[in-house]
Amino acid sequence: MRLLVQTARLYAQHYKWFPMPASVHKVLVHGSLIISAALLPIGMFSDESQECRNKDVRNFREHRCRKMSRVVTNTDLLHILLTSSDPVISSLRPSTRPKVNQEITKEMFSLLKKDCCDLDESDWSCLSEEES
Repeated sequence: MRLLVQTARLYAQHYKWFPMPASVHKVLVHGSLIISAALLPIGMFSDESQECRNKDVRNFREHRCRKMSRVVTNTDLLHILLTSSDPVISSLRPSTRPKVNQEITKEMFSLLKKDCCDLDESDWSCLSEEES
C-alpha cells in the first residue's frame, strides 16, 4: 500500500502539468482497499474467461439454438451457457477425452524398427519386459 501511495505522489510531483487520469487514481489510491475487500482473488475478475467462451457462444448459437426470434435464440443460448457452466451438471457429464493406448505392441515395434534401423528394443523404454 505504501508503494502505491508513493507512486501517486511521484506522479503528482513530476507531472503537475497533466492531471492524474481517473483510472490511474483508482488503481493507485483505492486499489489496495478494493483488493482487500474482494471476496474472490483478483485474477478472477479478468475478462479472459469471457473471451474464451466466445467460440462456444458462437457454436451454441449456430448449432443448438432455435432461430425463430432474437428472444427465443438468446433464451436458448442463456440456458445452454448456464447448463454448461454449472459444476454439478458438468460433473455428471461423462469425460469426452479419448482413451489412448499407451502400450506398444510387437507389431507396432516391428514397424517402427523398420523405420529406425539403428535402434534396438532396449532403446524403447516404453516397452514392458513382457512385450520385448
